[in-house]
Amino acid sequence: MAKRGRKKKRLGIFNILFELIILYAFSSLMFSLGYITGIFYLVAITIAIFEGILFRTKWISFMIVFGTILTFVAGQLALVTIDNALAGDIIGAAIFFVVAVFIWQKGRKMKKGKRY
Repeated sequence: MAKRGRKKKRLGIFNILFELIILYAFSSLMFSLGYITGIFYLVAITIAIFEGILFRTKWISFMIVFGTILTFVAGQLALVTIDNALAGDIIGAAIFFVVAVFIWQKGRKMKKGKRY
């Protein structure tokens, strides 16, 4: 009997290397903003790795990239407008906390077999 459903996509070495280079570049950017933001960034990446969804879907990668850009802009705006680096760090950490929760929820849905 033939199996039905989607074929499991094989991971290409170039996709994995490309995403690891992007993650390294963005993690150095996040740690330049502040340690709290960098730690939440690494937590979001770690959740994606342990849920097994980091390299399987482009949506998670785009979410991480978008969250990184949004965090950097929010941190720089808080530094310029409020003149307080800690406020920018807290705003950036809050944004990446939301990204980490989103990744965790999508990982749980993917483990149950639901598509999104």
